[in-house]
Amino acid sequence: MKRALSSGLVLLLAVTLSGSATPDAAEAVLATQQRALKAVEEQDVETWLTVFSEEALVLPPGSSIIRGKPAVRREIAIPMMADSNLEESIRNIRVEVSQAGDLAYQVGTYELTFTNSTGQVQREQGKYVHVWKKQPDGSWQVVADIWNTNRPPEDVFEGGER
Repeated sequence: MKRALSSGLVLLLAVTLSGSATPDAAEAVLATQQRALKAVEEQDVETWLTVFSEEALVLPPGSSIIRGKPAVRREIAIPMMADSNLEESIRNIRVEVSQAGDLAYQVGTYELTFTNSTGQVQREQGKYVHVWKKQPDGSWQVVADIWNTNRPPEDVFEGGER
């Protein structure tokens, strides 16, 4: 379950505007991202979860797909908000908004400090992609979230096996 912790953390990345992103859509994604960051600072699970669509798919490394907001709450948000060692730093590379203005993707890198499943404080570096979808009310929510660590596979998978 702690492995899923880093998935939620990756979502807490601020948006960097690229030349092709429409300003209004990119600003809306940025505002949503800022709300998520503030929710983490305040350990506010429910506000943090508003960033995800009801049908969100989260694809953590070395784990099964986490499907839907209830599973995101259980497997990511609750353990993440309980971790007193949680620290994050991010570097965004790109945000692109579709020409229609209803989909966006975000790519970047992260560095996280968190408590792993053995109770040890761990630092992890990696990269991520978030897919955002504009909702009927005009808000933006994450519909897909995937990331992976920069550690080599032999360090990620127990015993060096996949």
